[in-house]
Amino acid sequence: MSYTLRFILSAGALLVGCSILGISLFYGSVQSFSASGKVESFEKEFYFDQEMLPDHVLYPMLMVVDRVRLESAPELEQIYLQAEYANRRLEYTEELIAKEKIELAYSTLTKSEKYLLQAAQNTVNSPERTDNTVSHLIKTIEYHQAKHKELAPHFSDPQRAQIDAFLQQAQVVLEQLKSL
Repeated sequence: MSYTLRFILSAGALLVGCSILGISLFYGSVQSFSASGKVESFEKEFYFDQEMLPDHVLYPMLMVVDRVRLESAPELEQIYLQAEYANRRLEYTEELIAKEKIELAYSTLTKSEKYLLQAAQNTVNSPERTDNTVSHLIKTIEYHQAKHKELAPHFSDPQRAQIDAFLQQAQVVLEQLKSL
């Protein structure tokens, strides 16, 4: 393929990507399905004076950076990054609850759960795991279990059922980690 054709295709892809990003920033809201099955809309905000939360207009860019960082990391580092992302999203959940953005807080909490369970499962399956990695994950899971129990009253019954399911999954993987 000639250099000119590759340049034109790359420029076109960049233009399409920038257009998609611009449109999503312009509309400033994200839709998702709630536990009740209805579509929820999360209004995005733009602020400078505090940490960038999932309700920030530019948060999707942070997620892209996180994903690239995760995908490009070695296996053992990925485990630590997943645990870090889980912890960060747990903090975001608390801040969103304080802002009374319960649906977005719940969505953020479930992403936290997914990162943590993936980190734990990767640790169980990794031949490169170390005692420090296992110990770190055990402490992180126990911390998350305590925080989930503390945060549960802020959510609806269907959401709490999902939190309870996470607590059960976390307990299973916690036992696996302790047996290593």
